[in-house]
Amino acid sequence: MMRYLISIWVLTITAIDALAGGLVAPYQIDGNLRMEFIEVGGVALNAVRIDPMLYSVKLLTAQDPELQIDKLQLERCKSFGELSPSAGDWCLGESSMNATINGREIDSFFLHDYLRRSDAILVQNGGNMASFSPPRPLGLVVSKGRKYSSVSPSPELNGFACFGEYEVKITADGDDIEGDCLQAGPLFLWNGAAYSISDIQMSEDQRHSFICTTTETNQIVMGVSQPALLGRLADVLRSTFNCENALRLSGEDTVGLTSRTAKISEDILPLQNVLGVFRKDN
Repeated sequence: MMRYLISIWVLTITAIDALAGGLVAPYQIDGNLRMEFIEVGGVALNAVRIDPMLYSVKLLTAQDPELQIDKLQLERCKSFGELSPSAGDWCLGESSMNATINGREIDSFFLHDYLRRSDAILVQNGGNMASFSPPRPLGLVVSKGRKYSSVSPSPELNGFACFGEYEVKITADGDDIEGDCLQAGPLFLWNGAAYSISDIQMSEDQRHSFICTTTETNQIVMGVSQPALLGRLADVLRSTFNCENALRLSGEDTVGLTSRTAKISEDILPLQNVLGVFRKDN
């Protein structure tokens, strides 16, 4: 699969480099938002704990008109040059407009595009893809009240994350969802116990992107792991972060977590939808 050189960042962090063993001092992303680098029981991961009273998690989609660049602006970007300050900040997100996969133009964004086209402090890949060319999500996607794709019958996509003003609700019940929601899976931690992990996922090390919630503090944890067994990841999230419910968002090449100052993993594939973390107004 073709890989893309995306952009230059102030700081690039990989879990392998940052994790020399055990807990490493967290990296400050925002006033009350820190990236933690952890290795426990052979599982290495990067994670952010989110206080829903201070930050909100929202589901973003490339089809959102507010994230689009119109043709006039795009032509102006090209005439001024991608990095020209005269062209405006939105020119920095132009790369995906010219990208192709297998010779076909794509109509979607990379992680860094979502970051630059929104006020998000941090973005993470959200959900699975049915196709990358053209980009098409797999499973239910509802963003800003609009339904972009329908529920998938795939047994592995057995979980839903719904995003409210002060909480993220993770559930296995498709009838118990409302508002902006994303279908993903598997739901691998449910009510504090390992849940719905297949034999393959129990025996194969993979990179995972995940979101989990705690019941005691109403805290949200978003993160990505280096190759690990899903069952072991469940144990770490439960013991280290006190997670009660955890949903795998996707894996392998689509795994990504990016802030304005740090990029975790590569940014090589266009994504139809992502999760964004936003600072709440005082």
